[in-house]
Amino acid sequence: MNKKVLVIAVALMAVAMLATPLFGTVSACGNRRCEKQTEKIPVQFGGPYTLSPPEVKVCRNVQIGRGATMYYPGPFAIVDISTTPPTLLVGGMESGATSLWAANYVVNTKTGKGVLCYDAIITIPSKGTFEGYVILLGTFSIVGPYANQQEGFRYGVLHGTGNYQGWKLVVSAETTDGVTTFENYMYKPVT
Repeated sequence: MNKKVLVIAVALMAVAMLATPLFGTVSACGNRRCEKQTEKIPVQFGGPYTLSPPEVKVCRNVQIGRGATMYYPGPFAIVDISTTPPTLLVGGMESGATSLWAANYVVNTKTGKGVLCYDAIITIPSKGTFEGYVILLGTFSIVGPYANQQEGFRYGVLHGTGNYQGWKLVVSAETTDGVTTFENYMYKPVT
């Protein structure tokens, strides 16, 4: 009797193991149909900016900076770099677009290891915003009150509002020997 129960249990487990990948496939296909389709566009962004220094505190071998800002008073632009010449996606000369990036950091002054976080908002008057965070991890050099990334990576996502609802700006970069290489993308809903 125990042998029959064991054979039935093994048979049920085999059927379950074979069926599980099929359920995953059906579910994944079904979810893809429900999601909005987006276009992934390689972008660059920026404009003229001003810096304001953070308030700095030093505790033993840790330096903490709070409230630094990088303000782009305009024109601020996000351009599609996959086209020749690059195509303006957001902002530009007549848009009145501005951007404010507020930064806080913590860096070990002996090892240089630390983290810096930007709270970012890009404002396009009468159209909407992109809002989110960008985090930098790695090693930093301290120059006065500022922390400059020397090695490491950064990653962040800014979500669109208003006319840009459903859009997403992804900031991604790697820093080596103080030189940063960006791979930024805009995810734009396909209409």
